[in-house]
Amino acid sequence: MSQQLTFDEEQSRAIEAIYLSERALARRKRALELVGIDKAHTFLDLGCGPGFLLAEAAEIVGGSGEVHAVDSSDNMLAMAQARAGKSVAGDIVHFHSADAAQLPLPDAQFDAAAVIQVYEYVSDMPAALAELHRVLKPGGQVVIIDTDWDTLAFESLDPALTNKIFKVWEGHLADPSLPRSLCPLLETAGFEVSTVEPLVQFAAGKPDVFANALLKLVRDYVVGKEGLTEAQVDEWAKGMKELADKNAFFWSICQFMFVARRL
Repeated sequence: MSQQLTFDEEQSRAIEAIYLSERALARRKRALELVGIDKAHTFLDLGCGPGFLLAEAAEIVGGSGEVHAVDSSDNMLAMAQARAGKSVAGDIVHFHSADAAQLPLPDAQFDAAAVIQVYEYVSDMPAALAELHRVLKPGGQVVIIDTDWDTLAFESLDPALTNKIFKVWEGHLADPSLPRSLCPLLETAGFEVSTVEPLVQFAAGKPDVFANALLKLVRDYVVGKEGLTEAQVDEWAKGMKELADKNAFFWSICQFMFVARRL
């Protein structure tokens, strides 16, 4: 059983900083291209986070389409609502506080959907994919992005402590290596997978915005778990800063993008 993250306002802002990066913008653009939404389409953003993708999707579907945004975090939904409110397309976006395995949405409602870094937190993937299959129209497409956390690499002054910290960090996930099993899960749920693409995140020399946000989230989560003291974790964070000051910081991780069609 994973210990789900809860996002306070400061942590939500850290996540928002990631979404503002050029790399995240390129990822969203690619996701929307692959899933193929158009004007008058209905689009589901499942796990909408701070709302960047839904705002961009709303601009594409126009006044004759609809975007529905689902998230289980009230802080994230509030940020997404504020962002949609600033958009000319804000009045076509509808918000739902819900779990991925229990969607308060009608059958066969959506032409396309995006589920970005959500399913790795879901403990009952067959139920979640059954719900996604139910709300998509026959032939509707979904783009899914999740991370294989075993690909995470950090340069560190204390590799043993770093390994322990990130092993504890994986406790907030239902499946830290979900991409490895996602193709057969999708096929069993009634989808046909058409595309799988790797998305490598990395920074060398100095930490990027993604690394800085991740380090903060990890630090806040692991303190007090499995014997990790605040002093230990602060010393680890200090070591990361020392590497950055020497232009010796390095990190990388691989996410995977899947595109599938409902049969």
